[in-house]
Amino acid sequence: MNRYIFFVVTLLICSVANSIEIPKNPDEVDVYIVPMDDFPLGGANQIAKIMSDDMNLWVKSSVRLGNLHSSKLPGTNQLIFEDIISKSNSIFRSFGDVGENTYFLILTTRDINSGAGVLRFLFSGHDKELNVSVISLQRLVNYKDGKAVFDEISKMRLYKMMKRAIGEMHYGWKRTIDKQDIMYAPIMSLKDLDKLGLDHYEEKQKDSSTDSKLLF
Repeated sequence: MNRYIFFVVTLLICSVANSIEIPKNPDEVDVYIVPMDDFPLGGANQIAKIMSDDMNLWVKSSVRLGNLHSSKLPGTNQLIFEDIISKSNSIFRSFGDVGENTYFLILTTRDINSGAGVLRFLFSGHDKELNVSVISLQRLVNYKDGKAVFDEISKMRLYKMMKRAIGEMHYGWKRTIDKQDIMYAPIMSLKDLDKLGLDHYEEKQKDSSTDSKLLF
């Protein structure tokens, strides 16, 4: 009898164990927003809270980075985004709640470009291998009398660029030619960016498909 009970309990444990999905480390931040020394810390904190709710992720803002003395593209005032990533990578990797899959999103108000300088400027730059992106606010704001105005339109542009980056780098969202989709590409101007919606429709279709399977 005891052997029979032991056998049944063993089968039950194995059955339950096979159906358990182990969650990720509860102390591992999904996305770290890392403001550079020129970006307002309060703004980064605010965005992190909104993004956490919107994308169902643990998005956290870090303290500001010190002056990285990043290299500039010769003949310009544009910071080379690859150099920003290279010089900051070892710093934020030392944060205590960082895991292998944590994605880092660096924010700056300064103009950026790639080291190759093929394009006139970049709204953002990405390193998929290191799981890091840099987004520049300078080309996203409106200007009045030569001064930057961080109005509601500018805030929405920044939010869209951040959501695109997180979607692509963390969730693996693919770019699309649908101009209403948050993942539309290529974005060549602010007009393109302003037309984007806030949703990724491919992801919504997947959710809808999953719901149908559950219901029927």
